[in-house]
Amino acid sequence: MNLYDSTFKVYYDNRFITNLVVPKSTSTFSNDSSTGDNSSVLSLEESSASPSTTNTMDNYSVQTVAAIQNQVYYYATTIADTTVSAIAGPRGTACALNFTALSELCNTKDSSPNALYSLYGSTGIIGTTVFGAGSTDTNTYDYIDTTVYVVGGTSTNQIQLPIRIIRLNTEA
Repeated sequence: MNLYDSTFKVYYDNRFITNLVVPKSTSTFSNDSSTGDNSSVLSLEESSASPSTTNTMDNYSVQTVAAIQNQVYYYATTIADTTVSAIAGPRGTACALNFTALSELCNTKDSSPNALYSLYGSTGIIGTTVFGAGSTDTNTYDYIDTTVYVVGGTSTNQIQLPIRIIRLNTEA
């Protein structure tokens, strides 16, 4: 039915992100048939795939990521399958992502922030603003907001992921 994605294309802003951290080929997403408990094994590693630039978005790179088989099943005699997966009913594949930020954005709190923070983000922002209402954090932070796009390799379904790169700033 052309809805089964064995790969995903991940588009990211290469001014801030240098590589993807993706599931190892040995990763699993499953539940135990006798108890229904989560028996997933998720290990991540930096992607070895070479990114390529895209003609459709300035400053964006794209990498193809392999999906993990979603082997969470409904077993009538065990705990609910929805305790392991939020999806009730038929499932396809899954993926997990993390990102490697540009090394210049990862300098220590005691050094001056990279100019990218003031050019594309915000500097010296109080923690309650960064982390939302209810936070009691009074430290100051620098941050850049960016968007990552994930597109199904077969279905071409797309999701936009807001990503915030945050740095503790003691200079503000």
